[in-house]
Amino acid sequence: MKKRIKRLSGLFLAAVMVTLSAVIPVHAAGWQENDTGRWYEKQDGSWPENEWKLIGHKWYYFNGAGYAATGWQQLDGGWYYFGEDDGQLETNAWVDEYYVGSDGRMLTDAWIGNYQVDQEGKKVKDAKRTEKIPITSISLSQEQVALQNGEAANLYVNCQPKDATDSRRISWKSSDPSVVSVSSGKITAREAGTATVTARIGQCMAECTVTVYDSGVCRSAMSLIGDQYIWGGNGPQDGGVDCSGLLMYAYTQNGYDFGADLNADNFGKYGQEISREELRPGDAICCVFGNGKYQHILLYLGNDMVIASESGGAAVCTAGLECFQHERGTKCNCRVVKRPLNENDLKDAKFVRMDAYIKG
Repeated sequence: MKKRIKRLSGLFLAAVMVTLSAVIPVHAAGWQENDTGRWYEKQDGSWPENEWKLIGHKWYYFNGAGYAATGWQQLDGGWYYFGEDDGQLETNAWVDEYYVGSDGRMLTDAWIGNYQVDQEGKKVKDAKRTEKIPITSISLSQEQVALQNGEAANLYVNCQPKDATDSRRISWKSSDPSVVSVSSGKITAREAGTATVTARIGQCMAECTVTVYDSGVCRSAMSLIGDQYIWGGNGPQDGGVDCSGLLMYAYTQNGYDFGADLNADNFGKYGQEISREELRPGDAICCVFGNGKYQHILLYLGNDMVIASESGGAAVCTAGLECFQHERGTKCNCRVVKRPLNENDLKDAKFVRMDAYIKG
């Protein structure tokens, strides 16, 4: 069950409304709140999950349940701090004994002005800087990123040497803000195309090439986020989708013709195999869980994010839902989710492209 009621859409009959004995809550777009936390509702009634989002010139991160993160959070291999009350990302500030830089990432093994933090990021007591050590080079966490239009990703800067005493204030620039915008290391895909994101500290610079795809397949799949998992389902007409049904729906809505109803194993057999490095939004990832066959399938959104309709135990369902047995056409608590790739997904996985099946 969803933790909150979706905003009603479409027309409703006045005669039916007269018979209702309870008031149905209708939320306007914007911030919403309940006893668990805050979330941001979009105009279409959906909300961000497992993603960074820029709202009112401030960055937030929304977890897998759609709530704004607060406090210390480990994301993308680093630590970030979000305000306990409002969830805003802190930047260029001390938080207790720790310092977060201009991209919000906690600094480690570095000097900040006259203060030093150790390898765990904690301020070193009585540390004294005896010499200046300049930053000689910087690099970015990724040199190439593929994104679906509207999605976001996080870049961070590594400085050499690690114990440099220079200021680590970073300036960011996009070669084409209409394609990719950047703020505090967070990049947002705006329209299809390619742009270069540049980070600079003093005279040192590093670049990342960002390619934005506007995949209709991804758009169709994302339109079902939050919808019911139902075994054998291939779309809203069936009351929901299973893992392969999600991809069947997304592909067939965009001109693909497979000539049959494919399951995860058949996607793996019929698709054009590609490498992980070649993945782009709209490709499929076929996953193996135990018996050598492809039993689960994901749709790739870029930047190691996927969308999937998930059921099963902990090995399959990252939403933490326990649904070990299903009968065709029965409902459970699983649903279509957007989430990061994990180790279980990638073990013996096959990456495939289905473009050979586009009609015409």
